[in-house]
Amino acid sequence: MKRIAEVMAIAVLWASAAWAAPGDVVWTYMMGAYTYSNAAVEGGRVYFGSNDFNVRCLDASDGSEIWSSNIGQSVYSSPAVVGGYVYVGVGSAMACFDASDGSLEWAHVTGNSVVSAPAVVDGRVYFGSYDNSVYCLNASDGALVWSRATGGYVRSSPAVVDGRVYVGSADQNVYCFDAASGAIIWIRVTGGPVESSPAVSGGYVYVGSGDTGLYCLSSHDGSVQWAFLSGGPVDSSPAICGYRVYFGSDDYYVYCLTAATGAMLWRTELGYHVGLSSPAVSGDYVYIGCEDTSVYCLDADYGDIVWSHATGQPLYTSPTAAAGNVYIGGMDSVFYCLERGAGDPGEWPKFRHDLANTGTHTPWAAPALDIALNAGWNLIGYGSFAVRPVDLATVTFTDGLTTKSWDDAVAAGWIEEPGYCYVTGAGYLTLGTPDTTWDTDVVDLGVGYWILANVDLTMFIPYST
Repeated sequence: MKRIAEVMAIAVLWASAAWAAPGDVVWTYMMGAYTYSNAAVEGGRVYFGSNDFNVRCLDASDGSEIWSSNIGQSVYSSPAVVGGYVYVGVGSAMACFDASDGSLEWAHVTGNSVVSAPAVVDGRVYFGSYDNSVYCLNASDGALVWSRATGGYVRSSPAVVDGRVYVGSADQNVYCFDAASGAIIWIRVTGGPVESSPAVSGGYVYVGSGDTGLYCLSSHDGSVQWAFLSGGPVDSSPAICGYRVYFGSDDYYVYCLTAATGAMLWRTELGYHVGLSSPAVSGDYVYIGCEDTSVYCLDADYGDIVWSHATGQPLYTSPTAAAGNVYIGGMDSVFYCLERGAGDPGEWPKFRHDLANTGTHTPWAAPALDIALNAGWNLIGYGSFAVRPVDLATVTFTDGLTTKSWDDAVAAGWIEEPGYCYVTGAGYLTLGTPDTTWDTDVVDLGVGYWILANVDLTMFIPYST
């Protein structure tokens, strides 16, 4: 009888897994208190902290505890898992744990709480503290390399790219430090506290501010390239994927903008503030938490709500998408593993605000000419692709009234070079290297036009959804 019961239990588990719908609970883990810590998923394990003074490691497949380390301090920071070690802020210190068993390797004490998530790059750990400072430590032993004061507390998590550290502060500034020495390279003031963590990609820094703005800054000198104003403070950290920027705002909306110009592609209203939760973009979907207690899955192209799952309390944490599931902890003291569902082959396994060092950014890989346009735009690129590879002199652009060459379109601000060539104000255009065949079935974004292949590309067909 015991054997029969075991077989039946296995069958029930298999059936529930096989028929799990997107958004369904795969497993839960009860913590001793709420959490603000975003999970890192690495090597089939889930790492996070909570206000019950523990840093934990769970099996990503079933939620069983592998280890927990009680450090006697609240854990508001999110961990980074690098080289077999877990780096995370605990109380007023940055700590390093052995990822295999949770043993404490070292801890470096600051002057106040450490909420900032660390960025671990080239053997160094970068983070901020509520003592109004940004720190750089040796990853091996926690020894101080440098620290620099800002004018306010630093909740923002640094992005470290190409030898520079980008981070926000409550003094309304975005800072750029030299990663090696900590010397200030530039400072850009906004109109409110900067608790958002910067995302850096393609020579630009994207970051939110308490003044309701999402800013695009030059990584070189901090000059403002564009600013988009929402209806509330933007503490959510932006995510960049597919040349789009996704973020949440306290005005109840999740936004999707073009990374090149800040033009809004869509916005979706949720049930309450989208405060500290930051989006995870995976495959065709955007996952984000909301203070209305729910985790939401949105269509990445159009913003439609695909599914939502209600927890017991408001969510201030960010989802992690990995291993076929979505992982998130909440104020109800429960850590959730939810089913993502089919159609999501992507991975967003950590809290990814730094695409160069703690995440990946896969550019759109169209084989030839790919255009995604906003509704109402008629900007079409076309030309003869008889010359292989593509000769830019054969490509022209029109807005429906006038036609411009590639160079003239750049000069007029219609497009922006180099490399992946953005279409100003109308999504993006990419010009790839053709092979022996041309294909158009990969072009399915936005509302605009598909470009025909293997023909004189002065022809096009309208496409709408």
